[in-house]
This record gives sequence, C-alpha cells and structure tokens, in this order.
Amino acid sequence: SEWMLEVCQESCPPEVFCLGMNLMDRFLAKCRIQKSQLQLLGAVCLFLASKFKETCPLTSEKLAMYTDFSVSPEDIKEWELLVLYKLKWDLCASTGLDYLDHLLPRLPIHPSTDLLHLRRQVETAVALSSTLYTFSYTRPSILAASAIALALRSMTPRFSEDGARSFLTTLQELTQSTTAQLEDCSNSLLQN
Repeated sequence: SEWMLEVCQESCPPEVFCLGMNLMDRFLAKCRIQKSQLQLLGAVCLFLASKFKETCPLTSEKLAMYTDFSVSPEDIKEWELLVLYKLKWDLCASTGLDYLDHLLPRLPIHPSTDLLHLRRQVETAVALSSTLYTFSYTRPSILAASAIALALRSMTPRFSEDGARSFLTTLQELTQSTTAQLEDCSNSLLQN
C-alpha cells in the first residue's frame, strides 16, 4: 500500500489510489497469493483503477517502470484479467472520496474557510486511511464525514460549542450515522 501511495502521489489523483486499494482488498479477500506477488497485484489494481477513474490512465509500461522492472507489462496485463475474473468485472466501489462532493456543499462551513485547503486535507486523510486495515470495515460516508470534521477542526481553532453541535448534527443526518460512529472513526484517524 505504501508503494501504491507513492506511485499515486507522483502520477495520479487520490481517487485512483483509494479505488486501487479497494480492488486489492477485495481481491485478497477472495484469493491467496505469494508475498512476492503483492507488488504485481498492487500495480494491476492501480492499472484498473486508473482506467476506471482517469481519462489518460497509467500504462502498463509506466507501472512496470515504477516496480523497477520487477514485473513486466505483460505480467500486468495477464494479472489484469485474473483480477477482473475474481472480482466478477465489478470495479465499481464507493470510497470516502466519492462522498466529498455530496457532503462539503451541504455542511455549515464558515464562508472564510479555504475550501480547497480543506478538501486537500480531507483527501489526504482518506487516502492514508486506505492504507490501514483498521478502516476496511468503516462505511466510506462515515470515513469522509470524520475526515471533514477533523480537518475543519484543525483549520478552525475557535469552533464554538453550538457551531460544533450544529455541524455534527448535519453530518449525522447526511451520512445516516450516529455520534458514536463518527467519534470512533475520528479517534481512529487521530491515532493513525
């Protein structure tokens, strides 16, 4: 996952990384592979996620280069079919990043808040959480909401108690979650 994150930081948006991690987790839940095949699987999952999310996807040649040529473009293409077969061609998955466009405009965020900076902080938190098993079973909407709450809290040190309560209530309504779920996820994000 760390290698996949490095590749994405250099050449793709965070959505590719999050979907790639989702594909890898789902594949590993169905198939056992050798430890020596993990980088190949990671490259294939990024290859598929890039095709799914980008207009100019990563090429198998570029991914082979990122592995220092420990895998070939042909290996990536062969395994692409294996991953597609095992996932039953179902590449669609929700990640925490998919909820940002739905949540951010509906939240009571002060107009002076730098929304681009907020979004970048949230994207970073969600992407990093994708590398941790702790968040594998967390609903993507709760992960996104918790990351937004933490990022906004760090950017707005003088958050009033009423403002925080109103914000939390709105988050709960939008994500159909409880205070406990949001608090648990926020605490996990803070610890990691």
